[in-house]
Amino acid sequence: MQTGSFFRKILVVLILAAAMLAGVMAPPATAQAPAAPLPAVPPSLPFADNPDPLLCGIPRPDGRTATITGTYAGQLVQPIVYFYDSHLRNEVIGQVYPGTQVEVKLSQANPELNYY
Repeated sequence: MQTGSFFRKILVVLILAAAMLAGVMAPPATAQAPAAPLPAVPPSLPFADNPDPLLCGIPRPDGRTATITGTYAGQLVQPIVYFYDSHLRNEVIGQVYPGTQVEVKLSQANPELNYY
């Protein structure tokens, strides 16, 4: 199996590291995928990314549950949180509203931002 295929099918990387592991539940009306189409071009991050993806750690099984908040440093930065194909962010493969509960399949420790 190719690595890209593995990540696409098994790993959804949540690149908003600060948007993970909050304890607030969303109302059921907002805990669903937005009806808007996925962006054709991945948007820029509203914060600094890891400078060299080759220095990033190896993904490890996780299994925790988390609530996506869309916040970074206490500020709402993403009214819709995007899921990417990998930490290289070549393609958006999904999206959810803040407040959505997720299961963290893999986590990856990195020099500046951790990915889930």
